[in-house]
Amino acid sequence: MSMGKKEATDIWLREYRIGDEQGIIDCIRDEYGNTYAKLQWYNKTAIRENAITGRDIFIVAQLPNGEIAATTALTKTRGQSAAVYEIAAQVVKKKYRGHGIAQRIFEYGLKLLENKKVSAVYSQPVLFHDITQRLLCGLGFSAVGILPNVFDLEVLHHSYDNGRNIKMPLGIQVMARYGQDAGRLYLPDRHKAFCRERYEELGAAFEIMDSAVENFAGMPADSRLSYYYDRKHKYLEIGILEIGMNFDRQLGRLLRIYPLKDKNTANVFLNSNDRYAAGAYERLCENGFFFTGIKPLCGNREYIIMHHAGEIPFYFEDLKLDMEFQKIANYIREENMI
Repeated sequence: MSMGKKEATDIWLREYRIGDEQGIIDCIRDEYGNTYAKLQWYNKTAIRENAITGRDIFIVAQLPNGEIAATTALTKTRGQSAAVYEIAAQVVKKKYRGHGIAQRIFEYGLKLLENKKVSAVYSQPVLFHDITQRLLCGLGFSAVGILPNVFDLEVLHHSYDNGRNIKMPLGIQVMARYGQDAGRLYLPDRHKAFCRERYEELGAAFEIMDSAVENFAGMPADSRLSYYYDRKHKYLEIGILEIGMNFDRQLGRLLRIYPLKDKNTANVFLNSNDRYAAGAYERLCENGFFFTGIKPLCGNREYIIMHHAGEIPFYFEDLKLDMEFQKIANYIREENMI
């Protein structure tokens, strides 16, 4: 085997085949040990079933001796009217880093998706290194938001410097495909310019509505909220799918069940295609949440992202950000005086 200083020319990139399971698990363990958050990626049966059913499109980088040096998965996102894929868990074993493998895997994965009807591809890179950020930016992805304080770093171990942050933050990078339409957007006035710029970068069609005038006569009685609480990482994720008259009551109930104290933190995905989104944004601000970007997947819903840091500090200056994510971080800090 010959590994050049800048590029591994004898790496074979290919899709998963039965028998790759242990090699994929070995890549995950090389970076995270046994602490990786997606536990199914330690399970050979789950890897095989997800690959066979098409839930995950696994890609591996194989050396001439048969060793799998790197892996990633293109994971189909559920709950979207059009096909949306996430580039998930891209890992190169430590001893093979610095040889251009990551970029080649990304290029290979995007090529695989060219023959599928995909509305968007996105990634949620960790923000303690900027390798993935820079590579995907070079391939046409746009930085659109930040998810602070997701994984507890006393639980999740990795090989990069955490700085002073005690929870791992993620970014959101998106590539819209085939001239998708984000539809009508009901946005807070103060963030309309930010959102307009992001959608224009994506090349998606959109219409920003006047959210100052709301006809509450048409508001449904019940809100539709989804949520997930990760007890291990003390992390609450809320999806606001539809806003109804009982929104304040439903939100208040969730925050009573999962109070944002100690190390508990939360991220909210607020459906900005809902005509009452701007009002819900104000209610969230009153409850201590603040704007951290958007998640524009050009499917059946577009999302505003809002964060609650609970009682823990968050240090934007300790993140490793490329130029595009630095713009997002600067905007969040300036808007929220962090």
